Amino acid sequence: MKDKLSVAILPMALGAFSAALDNNVLNICLPLLAKEFETDLGTVQFVSSSYVFAICSLLLFFAYLSASIGRKYVFSIGVTLFSLGSLAVAFSPNIFMLILFRIIQGMGAAMFMANGMALINSHFSNEVKGRAFGIIFTATSVASIIGPVVGGVIATMWGWRAIFFLITPMGALAGVLALKLLDKEDQKPITSFDLIGSVLSILDVFAFFSCFYLVKSRYPLLALVALAGAVALCYFFRNSQRENPNPVLNPNIWGQENFRQANMQSGLIFAIMMAVSVVLPFYFMMFLGTPPPTQVWFWLLWLFRS
Repeated sequence: MKDKLSVAILPMALGAFSAALDNNVLNICLPLLAKEFETDLGTVQFVSSSYVFAICSLLLFFAYLSASIGRKYVFSIGVTLFSLGSLAVAFSPNIFMLILFRIIQGMGAAMFMANGMALINSHFSNEVKGRAFGIIFTATSVASIIGPVVGGVIATMWGWRAIFFLITPMGALAGVLALKLLDKEDQKPITSFDLIGSVLSILDVFAFFSCFYLVKSRYPLLALVALAGAVALCYFFRNSQRENPNPVLNPNIWGQENFRQANMQSGLIFAIMMAVSVVLPFYFMMFLGTPPPTQVWFWLLWLFRS
């Protein structure tokens, strides 16, 4: 472990910045995508939600798998996959291929997001961990705040595809830095792979996402069914973790008050940020007739107030 902050923090910070920027930079361009690909609002929203779904559904799985394979290598593979997905998005011929490539991006993001904090925990001593975590959170926050501004400016000057030409080298650089700067960790072979827990966690996230989509699609009864299924899957997942000697998620963590509060706060912050960055661009363009170049001024004002 290192007693001082070093350049080893760079790949984690750059990876966190790239993932957060990617999640926010395209939202201002969603109305343009709907117009270019001649699709409706419900379909084009999958450009953002598919990326988030891939991250949320695979985060636990890759964190679990990395303990055996090695966090350094999973992190490096993740940022590489993220970069390749970004490049593929830039060349998407239609909306369905765009959504598919966004899922690939999300898979890569899940791989390195699942390991960023763990790598900090293993690379730095307790005296500097707080500052290291602070750098990661700052990188994520800055990317989330400037994302709409950067997206609006780039889309205005060079088109929305240029956004992903910008993100691609950032992810590639994070992968190279990870291989060069991060230390190899001791691997812990998995004696019994928790396949049931892995599948249940993915299905549970899918059920929750389906619930929100069905509500927006005006299918309240199906949304209630999806919500009930999500709650049931969550219950079965929790029980499966208690019975498995090598669980995906340690069941004892549910009893920690800090864990529950942190997740509730993170969920609330994420919901507010998504409501602002996804809904407002459509409101500006479809109801106020404000194109992305003009919307940039609003996001700049929001940036300065933040």
